[in-house]
Amino acid sequence: MNKMLGKIKSLMENIFTLFLPILLSLVPKDKNLWLFSAWSGKKYADNPKAFFEYVSANKTINAIWITKCKSQAISLRESHINAIYHLSIEGILHQIRASVVFLSHNIGADFTRPLICKNTIRVNLWHGMPLKKIRFSDEITYLKLNISIKSSVLYKCISNESYDFITSLGHESTKILSAALGHSSDKFLDVGFPRNDVLMSSGKGPFSGQKLIIYMPTFRGAVGSTYNLLDEINFVLDDVEDILVESNANLILKFHPANKPTKKDLDLILNSTRVSFSDEDAHELLKNSDALITDYSSIMFDFALTKKPLIFLPYDRDNYFANQRASLFDYDKIISTQWSNSITGSLKLALNQLEGDDILVNHYLLSLHKHVSGSASSRLFKALSEKL
Repeated sequence: MNKMLGKIKSLMENIFTLFLPILLSLVPKDKNLWLFSAWSGKKYADNPKAFFEYVSANKTINAIWITKCKSQAISLRESHINAIYHLSIEGILHQIRASVVFLSHNIGADFTRPLICKNTIRVNLWHGMPLKKIRFSDEITYLKLNISIKSSVLYKCISNESYDFITSLGHESTKILSAALGHSSDKFLDVGFPRNDVLMSSGKGPFSGQKLIIYMPTFRGAVGSTYNLLDEINFVLDDVEDILVESNANLILKFHPANKPTKKDLDLILNSTRVSFSDEDAHELLKNSDALITDYSSIMFDFALTKKPLIFLPYDRDNYFANQRASLFDYDKIISTQWSNSITGSLKLALNQLEGDDILVNHYLLSLHKHVSGSASSRLFKALSEKL
């Protein structure tokens, strides 16, 4: 029954999308009304969150967060965040009258697709500089027929998926994202990602006085799937804790937003005094961290800006690049000598740098950034003000 209702809902949405965005373009737009949403309208996170908070401080703009979760709308408002449920009367009217919308993925996922008018300015802030091939550049998980259909002008018109501006890190980032998303390079603003501004500020986390290392693996499997991380990396809690205790350090495990840890992994870590899982905003965690361990996650490009130790744990490298997503870069150049196929080896590499006098900056990743000093939100606001 739920599947049938889902199909009917999807069909109705597609029908309304054929004519409503054109018809509703006749409704006058409020030039000072800007809407923001992210991660299918379910997460207050990422580049839209960072830029929303920056714009909210500008009293000339009415910045509103659109969510597809009623309880989230309530909790955000309780935190004094201007949030509205997308299908409330207010939410519907605001989506019709907004002059600009900001998103992390696509119009249909983050907003109510039929309500975003053809003459509404769409700014895709995106959700990371990819290491792996994605969408139209990805021939492993994206069928050629899919690429052919979704890259057509007719599909973009019918689906209401078009963008006026897309953010990137710089020239090379624009080339990659342009090919992957199927949009011309002149739509890209190489101002950097707003979410990275927080990385350039220092923070004090809950482990003040102790070293903090974050492990963030990339997305694996299906969206919403559980991932047996600790078994995959041969994680032995006693061995990890011995290393952490000796160096007065802590380890936080942070999953990709589209994956979840298994109950077995959660139970194992539950009583550890040195290791924990976290659902906190990734960039807030990284701001407070001393080092990052990752594998193929785009978070590596962001973290390179901090010039802190960046260590790689590519335990399933051959299988991942062959069967999940191929790499856009020479991965050997990225990881250099800063990698290990074990979690204990990766921890030791990070701690050796933190306890020594020489931190190895990843200049290869840093070279992808046109701007390395933060202030992406300020640059983006200025660029949009000039263009709008």
